Amino acid sequence: AAFLQSLLAAADIAERGIGECTFSALGPGAHLHPHCGATNARLTAHLPLIVPEGCSIRVGEEVRSYREGELLVFDDSWEHEVWNRHSTDHRVVLLIRFWHIDLPRKEYKETQRAMKRYLARHRRATTIPPL
Repeated sequence: AAFLQSLLAAADIAERGIGECTFSALGPGAHLHPHCGATNARLTAHLPLIVPEGCSIRVGEEVRSYREGELLVFDDSWEHEVWNRHSTDHRVVLLIRFWHIDLPRKEYKETQRAMKRYLARHRRATTIPPL
């Protein structure tokens, strides 16, 4: 039953579409300082591909260590930051952004327009999930 529910949830997310899918590399000793995404209408997933010791992420009050192949999904409108405390190796994750699972499909179009207006005002280059 749990597997079927996971499969149905994955299919629903896939139907919603991916707005951005990119590789994110963080060099040895690097720290992405606390920041927030532009909206809670989307979720962000990190799929760790190359993870040396000492790589972690904080979202809100929660800190987690990255583990290769272990997907992390979070609302990036919450303050978050990332560290690579390793001295020689890069951390590489596949970063995926998609519509928030609680956003009704009938609100996609208006939410997409609002996000485009906001991003244009703030001159941010990012991809919005498709309709």
